[in-house]
Amino acid sequence: MKEKVIDAVHACIHTKEPMAVTIHPYEIEKHQQLNQHHLLLMLKPELTSIHKGVQLDRILDELLLRLDNHDVEIGAVRVVSYLYLKEKKIIEKQYGMLNKISKNGLSELSDTAKKMLFFKYPEFKQKEHFIYGGHQFLQKYEELTPYGLELLTRNLKVDKLGAGTYAIKAEVDGEQMLLLNSFHPCQIEWFTAPAKSIIVMECFSKKPMRMLREDFIGATDPKEAKAGSFKHMLLSEQKRFGLTNVCTRFNGIHLSPGPVEAMAGMIHYFRTPDTRLTPAHTLFGQLLKKNGFSEESLDLLCEDVSIHSSEVPVFELTENLNWDESLDLLTKVRNDIQKHERVL
Repeated sequence: MKEKVIDAVHACIHTKEPMAVTIHPYEIEKHQQLNQHHLLLMLKPELTSIHKGVQLDRILDELLLRLDNHDVEIGAVRVVSYLYLKEKKIIEKQYGMLNKISKNGLSELSDTAKKMLFFKYPEFKQKEHFIYGGHQFLQKYEELTPYGLELLTRNLKVDKLGAGTYAIKAEVDGEQMLLLNSFHPCQIEWFTAPAKSIIVMECFSKKPMRMLREDFIGATDPKEAKAGSFKHMLLSEQKRFGLTNVCTRFNGIHLSPGPVEAMAGMIHYFRTPDTRLTPAHTLFGQLLKKNGFSEESLDLLCEDVSIHSSEVPVFELTENLNWDESLDLLTKVRNDIQKHERVL
């Protein structure tokens, strides 16, 4: 498999057309037991930049060995080019709430996030016209690049106002402005810039979610990742892997943080015109259907809808929970699931 993946990465780097190479297809009819985690693992563009000296063969050797050691089974595998990600807007869909707020600003915030915003920044109650999403701000100030906005964000205090909602306060041309999710335009650009590609793997495991995310993958910031985790290894051995910078922004690997987000991820990355993949074709989707969830409810969950009683988006609500814990929780609040409506 390793050689096929590397060949596909070469092809995706040099392609002039949207390309996604299937190494192992996604099986619609699953033969795996339902009582286990069904997760999406991604190697990000910083690990596939073989044209810049990244030793992808060594990285894959380590990954495959560690997956085996942690009793994680691999299913479908795809290599996806930057043009495919861009055409299908997959990154925008994966980070749906971040993206909506970055593009539409204040109107996309939940009531809870708005209350927190005006509690922390009361001066903006009378200056809502100085509140911008990241994309909105770049449209207004066209001379600024997504990377420039990212650098600004990294050098200012970032406040979390709610799920998928982050704010910085910056002075621009003598005016105090509040910018929401200002890092997100650069996040999208990193995945969709020329010569970028990613590797996605469908994974099955019965290990606890926290063990997989903390012990196997490691914390978001590689400097805080547990010794022995994959991100800690990338940081401590970056020269061996041909990596020039391992940090929060370039941490190399992603694993679904919870079963609902994983269900959505399968749709984003493995759906093809031939498969017509739906949430019901995932293990967790099948479990939800067995517990009375409709196809429409499954689709709503994949859109990261809010739970009405708490206004917490379902991805965050089920983060780090095991599949059975998530199933129990969602079954209890099944009638409380609502689509977040944009306030115009």
